[in-house]
Amino acid sequence: MMKQKLKQENLTYLSSYLSKRLKRKFGKGPETCYTTYEKGMMLVHIRQFMTPAEEVLLEQGELDQAFNFRMTIIGSIIEEFKQEVVRSVDVTLASSYADWNYESNTGLLLFIEKGARLQNREQEALRKLMADIGSTLHKVPDEINIIRLHPTICIIECKGVQGHIEKILFRRGHTQLLNERSRVMKKDFLFYKEKFEKVLNHSIIDLFLIWDDESDRYLLVFYLK
Repeated sequence: MMKQKLKQENLTYLSSYLSKRLKRKFGKGPETCYTTYEKGMMLVHIRQFMTPAEEVLLEQGELDQAFNFRMTIIGSIIEEFKQEVVRSVDVTLASSYADWNYESNTGLLLFIEKGARLQNREQEALRKLMADIGSTLHKVPDEINIIRLHPTICIIECKGVQGHIEKILFRRGHTQLLNERSRVMKKDFLFYKEKFEKVLNHSIIDLFLIWDDESDRYLLVFYLK
């Protein structure tokens, strides 16, 4: 059964646990980790986390290598974190995703609890804007769901978003090309930042794009001021 809430002390503990695991595995920890849990979703917003090796790779324009390096190590940390969540607060996290904004040195780990159903909010103006932007950047999603996870966190779930070529790339395991697609699309979404802010009635602090190619969807996550 899904928990409705976790105490702040539980979330603080999980933030601290993850920060320590990052420091142990990477040799350098983040400045802050902030964990949010609502409606069957757990998000960890990470700030100021860059190792010297990653800094060198980025200076040399080796973004793919920096990303692959980080994700290789993050994978084991995510599994340890999921086990600790079960042990400490009895929540089973079934799915996990990650995205990084190297320019602002922030990151997001997103987990979806087993059995969770994302609750859609009626927000027609935002849904229409997303459809219009989708048609310009990529394709109009078959389904658009708005999840207001927290007063400062809004998630747009778009389903039915893969083109024919993307489906082939995913089946053949061309993850590097798909990751590049995601980075380009995120920059494209940022081009419409002011339009999103107008509809959301909030300034956008951070934006993340999580692709779930296996389920033919992506999640656009806004952290709001």
